[in-house]
Amino acid sequence: MKKLILCLSVMTVAFSACNSNKSNAGQQGSHDMQNMSQTDSASKEISSMPDAKNSVSIKEIISSYQVLKNALTEDNSTAAAKAGGEVQSAFKNFNKTILTADQKKIFEEVEADASEHAEHIAENGGNIAHQREHFEILSKDINDLAKSFGEELK
Repeated sequence: MKKLILCLSVMTVAFSACNSNKSNAGQQGSHDMQNMSQTDSASKEISSMPDAKNSVSIKEIISSYQVLKNALTEDNSTAAAKAGGEVQSAFKNFNKTILTADQKKIFEEVEADASEHAEHIAENGGNIAHQREHFEILSKDINDLAKSFGEELK
């Protein structure tokens, strides 16, 4: 239990640190505008694809992960199972076509392992200890993803 609390604390601090670095916002303004125009053109191309309405962003993966973390913190294995399914679905519906080659490689390395752990969490609604075992490994995958896509999370 102490390990879980420590792990959750570390993850919370890590995510907070990723989100609190707003001091570069002025310097990145022109860079962000360029990224937005590239993203807009990519979005237009993607919107013509049938799966575009089902695609999710990295932020949505992180958000569903945080719901899972909160459910496990509250010892709610049923809510954790539901959230595990949402994490798995978020990975499945993520639109990889908008990623660079390097980002796609990193995402695919994380995706297979993270989806498997999310699936185990979703399928073990009555076994919170088993869910927490998989959550610990899932947390490492999500942390790797957050580090790799840090700019997209701001």
